[in-house]
Amino acid sequence: MRIHMAYDLTRCPQTEEEFQEYFYTLIGRTYGDPATDWEAVMERAYPWQGHQLVIPPGVGPGERQYPDAPFWGLTQQYSSGPKGRIFLPTDVPDDLGYYTRCLQYLDDAALTYSTSKKTVTPQSSGLVWS
Repeated sequence: MRIHMAYDLTRCPQTEEEFQEYFYTLIGRTYGDPATDWEAVMERAYPWQGHQLVIPPGVGPGERQYPDAPFWGLTQQYSSGPKGRIFLPTDVPDDLGYYTRCLQYLDDAALTYSTSKKTVTPQSSGLVWS
């Protein structure tokens, strides 16, 4: 079963599940669909308070997102291009001092999905949104 995500982009997500829904609504993709274009999707500009912005790179250890951060504090791993991870803001730092929670948004359908309980579309192969 594919999960269709839809979220009110004007409302700040409050849970990890809501952030997942927000993320997929923002980028216009659906969980489990092929992600052959993931780099272009993550480098694209999206609307934020009347401006077109890219999802910014994450902040360093000990740094917190400022209250009006774009996309409600959602950031991505980025170094000479996107790296396949997003970061959700948190109130409590991890063991390394980062005020974020890292989530992988790509999965290898041929390997990981074949050994999991997740279901993807029959045409899925290679990378999928996860």
